[in-house]
Amino acid sequence: SDSLPGRISEGEAFLHPHFFDILTLVRERFLTNRIHFTTNASLLDEPFIQRLAPFRPLEINVSLHSTQPKLWARIFQRPQKLAHIALKSMYLLKKYHIDFTGNIVPLPRICGGDDIENTFAFLAAEGAKSTLLWWPGFSKKTPPGLRKKIECPWEEFQGFVQRMREKFPGYPIVPQPS
Repeated sequence: SDSLPGRISEGEAFLHPHFFDILTLVRERFLTNRIHFTTNASLLDEPFIQRLAPFRPLEINVSLHSTQPKLWARIFQRPQKLAHIALKSMYLLKKYHIDFTGNIVPLPRICGGDDIENTFAFLAAEGAKSTLLWWPGFSKKTPPGLRKKIECPWEEFQGFVQRMREKFPGYPIVPQPS
């Protein structure tokens, strides 16, 4: 990855059956390096976070595109009960002193503007160090029906970034691409 011990960001690293064994090996070799993970937070219940906490310093990048369980489940194609775990995880990460950032792909055709703003506000209120806003992307091979659902015109994306900067002055917002 881009640094040692690196950023584990594609897929759900927490699903690996030997995740904690691997994390132990990494931590033994790199005692004080901050280890980063990206996750949809659906596995971050209290027992999991309790096991994770001794490996600090850590930073979890929580992908949270909606705070509405029904929409969360639709976007991630996972059961709604996992949305509740994901939403509660921010409180638990704070409780166990694990830093986290937010990660939103604005999907206005699926979630609507109000839900995206509420999701952003939720992350800020829950203590995310910053929030990354990813402009939705797709390739020419993306089916047209799906493309229409995930499209977000550049001007609309930039307008959202600007509104969030005005509503949350001083809060770190990282639009991608910048």
